[in-house]
Amino acid sequence: MLNKYWHTIKYLRPKQIWFRLYYFVKRKILGNKAYTSLQQVPISLLQQCLNFSNLIPTHTSYVKGNEFTFLNLTHTFSEVVDWNFDAYGKLWTYNLNYFDFLLQVETTKEEGEQLMLDFAGKYEKMKDAYEPYPTSLRIMNWIKFVAIHKIENITIDQVIYTDLLRLQKNIEYHLMGNHLLENAFALLFGAFYFKEEVIFKKAESILNEQLEEQILDDGAHFELSPMYHQIILDRILSCLTLIAENKLFETVDLQEFLKKTAAKMLGWLQTVSFTNGDIPHVNDSTTNIAPTTNQLLQFAKTINISPKIDKLKESGYHKWKRDNYELLIDIGNIGPDYIPGHAHSDTFNFVLYYNGQPLLVDTGISTYEKNEKRQLQRTTAAHNTVEVNEQDQSEVWDGFRVAQRAKSTIMQEDENTITASHDGYQNMNVTHQRTFQVENNRINIEDNLSKSASSKAFLHFHPNVSISIDNQDINGDFGSIKINGSTSIKMEAYQYALGFNTTTSAQVVVIDFKQKLETSIQFV
Repeated sequence: MLNKYWHTIKYLRPKQIWFRLYYFVKRKILGNKAYTSLQQVPISLLQQCLNFSNLIPTHTSYVKGNEFTFLNLTHTFSEVVDWNFDAYGKLWTYNLNYFDFLLQVETTKEEGEQLMLDFAGKYEKMKDAYEPYPTSLRIMNWIKFVAIHKIENITIDQVIYTDLLRLQKNIEYHLMGNHLLENAFALLFGAFYFKEEVIFKKAESILNEQLEEQILDDGAHFELSPMYHQIILDRILSCLTLIAENKLFETVDLQEFLKKTAAKMLGWLQTVSFTNGDIPHVNDSTTNIAPTTNQLLQFAKTINISPKIDKLKESGYHKWKRDNYELLIDIGNIGPDYIPGHAHSDTFNFVLYYNGQPLLVDTGISTYEKNEKRQLQRTTAAHNTVEVNEQDQSEVWDGFRVAQRAKSTIMQEDENTITASHDGYQNMNVTHQRTFQVENNRINIEDNLSKSASSKAFLHFHPNVSISIDNQDINGDFGSIKINGSTSIKMEAYQYALGFNTTTSAQVVVIDFKQKLETSIQFV
């Protein structure tokens, strides 16, 4: 266990460690009492409402009668909303406190305002709502709703102002990554709402620094989750709308930087998305959480931003598109070393669509709870890659942690072929090398281990795909997959994630081999 902790902690940045200690001591001394009662908004900050007219509506999660559905779990509050309701886990409570439902099409001005005032009336009794991440999302959602509906209410302003004061004192430098970006986006919205230049400068500084680091040269968000990429891109487009419709502060440089960043992110997203609009569910990604790729492309178009498409490289993803198939492969590292919380042990994983529909898939995620299901969905065996001696390539644990992790190296690459190796099994003196070769109607995959070992290759089929095994061949309506070099081939059931808290049974083919395996996918 000490070894696991060491290999987890050693990658943290000094700033993360310092703020973890600082916030720990702060909580011990102050508890959770700072800015938990509504603060009076200074007269100088009470201004006219913002203009904000362009956004992507959120998924429907609230209906009349205090019924809320988050993460595919529905709860109806009998009389009043319990904003601390935790029977469905912390993430459900977070979603309740995000107030994303304010921006769904069905929420009226009267309904939204009533829910906001109900929350305000119970502000001093909140729990998870005080945390920086839900606070950040709530600040943005409340400001958007108030701006769209031209609401002027001092109590609502007090909530936004108090949230903003607390957020400034609890910026998530200990977590970094997408959490820190959400803090900065919220600070920017708060700065515009209260016409507060000091807060604007803080937001601008964090955004300039973090987007420069977190958005890779090929346009990917560095945590390598297409779902979080979509979320962050939506935030950037919303910030550009906010800046364009409200002429405050000196924003020329920030605006230009955000436009360039958005164009790069759009290009990457359009490239990795499949022709039917799906994103690959690699790392922590699933459906009905983020805006879709098509929604984001349309949103960007309305504010005159076009995708800037570059070749996939720094993210480690590669994509081939032929007449009847699309293949996305992952030959990169698992993500930023100091924040791998949304990473999976999936080096050399691939996702394959045939005729616009999923064929071989990532098993996806259905929970963020720290349980066996979460652990399983992050393992090597849950991906279309190779497991050696029943060991993960990267040591995923405790829900959002990674200890020892695989490092990959591209050995050869041309237009139709790529060969890479990784050292995730170095403790067994085994190196895994995988080659992908694409043709118009065929995909060849070759796996080589540096020495003989008890190994398994996995092929996870989408639930809608029916297959049969005939000796060394896997047959289906798509064509056939011929295996060469296996010691056994068997078909098993696995749980495919349809979203949070929702799975369905599907088939995985488990291929045992010792050192070399050839897999040839031939399409009809």
